[in-house]
Amino acid sequence: MASNPDNRIPVYLITGFLGAGKTTLVNRLLSGGLGEGAGLLVNDFGDIVVDGSLIRASSGEPEIFEVAGGSIFCSCKTANFALGLRMFAKMRPVRLFVEASGMSDPSGLDKLLSDYRLAADFVLAKVLCLFDAVRTPMMMDNLPALSRQIEAADLILLNKSDLIDPPAISDIEKKIRSINAEAEIIPTVRADIDADRLTGSSSSHRRGDIVSCDTPGSRPGTLQLEFDGIPKESVDAFLHDMLDATWRIKGWINTGGGWWYVSDNAGSLEWIEDNLPMGMPPGLTVITPPGGDQAVADAWRGFVGQ
Repeated sequence: MASNPDNRIPVYLITGFLGAGKTTLVNRLLSGGLGEGAGLLVNDFGDIVVDGSLIRASSGEPEIFEVAGGSIFCSCKTANFALGLRMFAKMRPVRLFVEASGMSDPSGLDKLLSDYRLAADFVLAKVLCLFDAVRTPMMMDNLPALSRQIEAADLILLNKSDLIDPPAISDIEKKIRSINAEAEIIPTVRADIDADRLTGSSSSHRRGDIVSCDTPGSRPGTLQLEFDGIPKESVDAFLHDMLDATWRIKGWINTGGGWWYVSDNAGSLEWIEDNLPMGMPPGLTVITPPGGDQAVADAWRGFVGQ
């Protein structure tokens, strides 16, 4: 692990576009050698933190602080982020993992720590960016936050690399290098990485003092859809129709035959039989491009009215 002579808590910041595999990576880290004594701060753009329940189910009961309803680097949520950091500053975990929302621009983290007088408690150990090999190349030219995630990273996981052709991997690596020539790039499948790759020198966090581009005006659309007792085939058909109009779909629904965890992945839908976690509201969190939530809401009302 990175040397820590001043006893500050090492922070591992995990970024990446919606559905890139951040929660899968966090579960791997928490269940491995770096998980013992660790804390976790989870940020979800929707109003319900789905990822926290997925992590608890896979990794036991790590100490988790959740921030919902926006990016932790947006001015509308930095106070909640700071509240979570202060909690961990008192608890003194061995290390802290921060899973940022898929639309987060981490550029302002150093400034945030300074502004909230937390720089004496935390040191940035590593900034990881999960690059979705299927979806991120199509989105990054129009979403500044994705380029900022790449630019800030020390380590970039080229995730879902098994879903694209080898020549495409080379092209993606060249594009990444044009933004960040120094970060280590590792192709991965399901975010499978040796935790030892996270150790070593402390983060350089190349955009640490830059103001984040996350603002209330750049917020994606978010909504919560509930499907109770509607046949699975009908729900699946509706959601497939919505894939091009959405950035992320995830959550638990009951189709009449039992509970399912539903998640979009690389242009398709995954259905996993899984009981609704205790305390988790049912329904699907849907994240859309800015202003797109109304069209999805209208389509959903037409669907359930059938």
